[in-house]
Amino acid sequence: MASVYKKGGRWWLRFKGADGRWHGAPAKTSTKPAARLEALERERLARQQREGLAPSDDNRRRTFGELMDLWQERYGSRLRSQTIQLSVEKHLRPALGKLLLGGAAAALPPLLNSKIGKLSPSTLNHLRAYCHRLYAVASMRSVGWWMLPNPVNRLELSKFKEARRKRATVAAEEVPRVLAALTPAWRPLFAAAFFLGLRRGELLALQKEEIDLREWMITVRRSGQADVTKGRDDGTVPIPEPLRPYLAAAIKLSPSKWVFPATDGTQRAPDTNLKAVLRRALGRAGIVEGHEHRCRKPGCGHVELATDDANRRCPKDNRALWIRPLPKKGIVFHSLRHTTATLLARAKVHPSVAQKILRHANIETTLAIYTHVDGIEDMRAAVAKLDFGPLEERAPAPVVPLRKNATFATNLLPAAVSPKAEAPDRAGKASKIRGLQMVGATGFEPATTCTPSKCATRLRYAPVQVLRGASV
Repeated sequence: MASVYKKGGRWWLRFKGADGRWHGAPAKTSTKPAARLEALERERLARQQREGLAPSDDNRRRTFGELMDLWQERYGSRLRSQTIQLSVEKHLRPALGKLLLGGAAAALPPLLNSKIGKLSPSTLNHLRAYCHRLYAVASMRSVGWWMLPNPVNRLELSKFKEARRKRATVAAEEVPRVLAALTPAWRPLFAAAFFLGLRRGELLALQKEEIDLREWMITVRRSGQADVTKGRDDGTVPIPEPLRPYLAAAIKLSPSKWVFPATDGTQRAPDTNLKAVLRRALGRAGIVEGHEHRCRKPGCGHVELATDDANRRCPKDNRALWIRPLPKKGIVFHSLRHTTATLLARAKVHPSVAQKILRHANIETTLAIYTHVDGIEDMRAAVAKLDFGPLEERAPAPVVPLRKNATFATNLLPAAVSPKAEAPDRAGKASKIRGLQMVGATGFEPATTCTPSKCATRLRYAPVQVLRGASV
């Protein structure tokens, strides 16, 4: 048990440290009772450190960068995508890497708030979730670097509101143009993406043994370098007839087990820039928003934006301007998966069937995220399908004769019908129609002394002949 003793005119502490050995240290107080309380507190903290309930003195000096390295070693290296690692190295490590964990926790809210407007809300939420995971790992008993509540759960670090964005898609009539603009080496891969909606990692990890050319079925069971897909279950999808020649040619041309290998037969790298391949094909196919005309003279910097690709010359040096197409904005490789879902919906495919083709765990993901309607045109096509039978025969529209010197509202009314005849005053003829007459609030005579609203018998409407023949 901790104790105190006096040495050299001041009080000293004697307690068992986190290493299980007895230690001595000068007290910070000048009285014996206060020194005894300090010794007991030091011993209690040491006991918590031995049991993993409090960070040790060495762990108190851990930095945010060391915690990032620990998380990457334990968990980050097993991720299929390293996008989050690139993002945190760019936005978090320069500002927080050298700070202690407590200082980084205090500096994190101002850092994320300062990036509002520079980064999308989705990126900010990913960075927030990453920091939450880091402090959760630091709180584990096997680590013992952080014993306080997770600082990311504080109110000032609440989630950033994300606006649902509509992913751009490729129209059905544009798909043949895109495939024609691709080189023969890339055409089978993009054709499989259009027809089956496969993800990039699933296409790059597709093997020959997973394609049944007899039954024309394809089994998707891995993605990228992982042996499982994003949904962590195998999915079998039938191969449509237009896609079969592309896959058969890709299998015959591949020198290895991969269906879409690199030029040397190995599996393509996970960071293969399929977006750049698609954007170049969109430019060659004419699916563009305009053209950029740039001067090729070094240092000139003259740029013109135009809707056409006609030849132009630089007004400064009369050189021919280089023409670069500007592909349609928002179309990336993942947009092809959205295109598949949208085209399936327009083809009147049942949502549950589309969910099986895209291999979504939840049908709401297929409907709310991947299926896009084309605004007015899709609604125009939908309302055009309403059919109520031969309305012209059963209930024809009224004939509207045009009269001179008449307003538009007057011309809309039939000539033989006046506005007064359309809406007669029924209130004035109610007594003649129903033969009823109002009676006073007191009801039948004699009137009672009670208030009319509570005790009097009311007869709001009564036949006229009954009231005239009645005797008091």
